Amino acid sequence: MINYTLSQVTTFLAVVETRSFRQAAERLLVSPPAVSARVRELEDRLGVRLFHRTTRSVVPTAEGERLAAAAAQALGELHRAADALRDEAALRRGRFAVATLPSVAATILPPAMADFRASHPGVEIAMVDAYAGRAFDAVARGEAAFGVLPAAPPDDRDLLFEPLFRDDSVVVVPVGHALARRRTVTLTELVRHPLLVPAVGTSVRTMVDGAFRRFDLDVVPAHEAMNLTTLLALAEAGFGVTFVPHIFVVRLDLSRLKMLTIAGRPMARDIGMVTLRGRSLSPAAIAFKEFLRGRFAGIGRQAAA
Repeated sequence: MINYTLSQVTTFLAVVETRSFRQAAERLLVSPPAVSARVRELEDRLGVRLFHRTTRSVVPTAEGERLAAAAAQALGELHRAADALRDEAALRRGRFAVATLPSVAATILPPAMADFRASHPGVEIAMVDAYAGRAFDAVARGEAAFGVLPAAPPDDRDLLFEPLFRDDSVVVVPVGHALARRRTVTLTELVRHPLLVPAVGTSVRTMVDGAFRRFDLDVVPAHEAMNLTTLLALAEAGFGVTFVPHIFVVRLDLSRLKMLTIAGRPMARDIGMVTLRGRSLSPAAIAFKEFLRGRFAGIGRQAAA
């Protein structure tokens, strides 16, 4: 492999373009002897003459013409890449993906993305909307820069978790249900009614199962579904009671459904930013993480209010 420097190549191109060692030196703000030395070093390393030199002109040789064409293209690509990196560092452009849960994707994340884009219109944010296992995989595999997710499983030491807020779960019943006049209900009371629960593998199901287990109660589903909207439709049709994260309350039709809090608030999940240990993020992804820290500060307290 031939070892040559960027300064030698840029000096060579300056001589090609100006047809003069003196004018090349003026352009580069160096002395003419320095220009001559760099070109001579480049010729020595390549083993060919790059210029025909006379007292009146400096003209590239055939080898010099070939090198000039390749060097100009390569330097052009290098300058374009450097300009793009500077733009990304200044948040004038950039692109990354965020992995998140359906309940977050349908509620609080899109408005946050829109507000961030208003300040940084050149930055594109893609969203990987998936259930917990798939979302964690997206972060681990690099499909997403980071995730807005619950904490990773305790045995996964590669994924780091930074909490943003705590999201309580609420109970949803149809307006004509026997519990509809209540404001608060206990888990012991809920097991007497048909339970409409998220499917196993979802973060909300993990939250539901954990809460009932702490009270030595069994979850016996009347119906299971992957989507919260499906569970809400079943509840509205009178098939039982269901659970949704508090952030999902904005999607409730309160003319048909009633929301109840669970006594003692035993059913909650911590939502935060999940990153892969040792991975460096782009300037745009770092800026969005900082934006989310400020955006969601205190949201758990508001949800609990």
